[in-house]
Amino acid sequence: MTEPWTRPNMSSLTTTGHVGHAHFPLLIIASDNLTVIGLTGGIATGKSTVSNQLVARGIPVIDADVIAREVVRPGARALKKIVSTFGPDILQEDGTLDRAKLGEVVFRDEEQRRKLNAIVHPAVRRAMALGVLKCWLRGEKVCVLDVPLLVESEIYRWVGKVVVVYWCVVCPECYAF
Repeated sequence: MTEPWTRPNMSSLTTTGHVGHAHFPLLIIASDNLTVIGLTGGIATGKSTVSNQLVARGIPVIDADVIAREVVRPGARALKKIVSTFGPDILQEDGTLDRAKLGEVVFRDEEQRRKLNAIVHPAVRRAMALGVLKCWLRGEKVCVLDVPLLVESEIYRWVGKVVVVYWCVVCPECYAF
């Protein structure tokens, strides 16, 4: 009789302590058991449509934009660091991040934007890596990282395949559906 769940082969994991500018332990799956696909594309190219179609077919999608909102929810460590760095004025009365106020600060000042990115980006990367690990532990065969800036953020290094969604307006075949 086989066990319904067997312990993963830990020799199929590799570790690194540095990904991009974020220093933290990260497990990168180096296994034939899971294919990690990076999904990216420009604004209004249909990336969300592709992502939704994958989810509808039961393929797990780890969405960087969704995670970026989750890591700054009330009580989250990243939000506490943001308040510590930028002050309590960037919070709304209910304790949620006032994105407009924070935007006024960080989009006027490159140094302030760097400070914000140094808080948010590592938190998003950790959550994405954890999502991939959870997929692997569940025995998924594939998972997708939906990352708008996949190449620019160097997260493409985490994936086995990259899918770029684009919308061609030049070829009639591309938009005649």
